[in-house]
Amino acid sequence: MEKILWIVAVGFVGAYVAKKRKLNPFFWFAVCFMLGLTALLGFIFLPFFLKKWKKKSPPVKEPAISLAFPLESLWYYLEEDDTQNGPMSFLKLQQMMQEGKIQENTYIWNENFSHWKLWKDVFPTSKQEG
Repeated sequence: MEKILWIVAVGFVGAYVAKKRKLNPFFWFAVCFMLGLTALLGFIFLPFFLKKWKKKSPPVKEPAISLAFPLESLWYYLEEDDTQNGPMSFLKLQQMMQEGKIQENTYIWNENFSHWKLWKDVFPTSKQEG
């Protein structure tokens, strides 16, 4: 008879803890009733161990530079004979500048601009500043 009282008591403690944690007390009564003290101890202490074992995510770093336009903007440029080229990504436009296909006096445009602008006005370099 004592064993049965202990089993029921363990079930009630499990139901009480479940209700405090806003879980289904009937389900946890049944689990603790069937599996006994092991289930109750696991149910009570497992969340504390899980918090310690969770990996902390690294802090999010802000970008080094802030651009006045979204990186996914579509870009266009004008050749010397006013032939329009594009659309292309900013990375492709930057690559073309590094390859010499676009010069500092080349007009560029994206959907955030109201008119065509010179590359050197949008992206000033240290050569021009000094």
